[in-house]
Amino acid sequence: GEADVISSDATWEAQTITNDVQIESGVTVTVNGTITIDGEVTISGGGTIARGSNSAYFSIGSGDSLTLDGVTVDGKSISSFNSMFTVNSGTLDIENSTIQNCVKNNTRGGAINMDSGTLIIENTTIKDCSATGYGGAIYLRDGANATIKSGTFSGNKTTSTTSPYGGGFLYNRSTLTIESGTFLNNSSAGKGGAIYNAGTSGTEAYILGGIFEDNT
Repeated sequence: GEADVISSDATWEAQTITNDVQIESGVTVTVNGTITIDGEVTISGGGTIARGSNSAYFSIGSGDSLTLDGVTVDGKSISSFNSMFTVNSGTLDIENSTIQNCVKNNTRGGAINMDSGTLIIENTTIKDCSATGYGGAIYLRDGANATIKSGTFSGNKTTSTTSPYGGGFLYNRSTLTIESGTFLNNSSAGKGGAIYNAGTSGTEAYILGGIFEDNT
């Protein structure tokens, strides 16, 4: 069907979304619960999605896909047990967008937790996201396939001072391809200021381009 157009600030409680959504520029949608994606959904329009409570996150299951195009997702630094995007065998495609301030008080990716499934990131900024370990912004579990085409990834970190399982930006135990991008000022007290590539069976990383600077 046609996209649902949101032209003034709105609140989303827990719900399932099946239609495309256009959030107009300057408009903020505050999310207070689990948003379940059903089918193929695109959220676009230039507006902002903001976390309003620690139970707010997006769930993308098998056979379902979410495309973000031209939106800002702001976790508001609200500490949550959930990654902002939790993908179980689904598809998450982020283009021309900004993901920021997604904070997880647990391991496995403040912004994105992939358990199998497909992740594509293009011309997107992911900044100031954190988890305690296993990837400050992104965690890629067995069978996931992730491609980073371009973007800027900065200020992401793992917050545990004792866990060796770092990856300030990303922890990979699946297939990761980096075509380009700037990876800047990401940090971890564990291994991998920017990226931790696990040695587990089936883990592959292809870094074909990109700039890595001041990751610690």
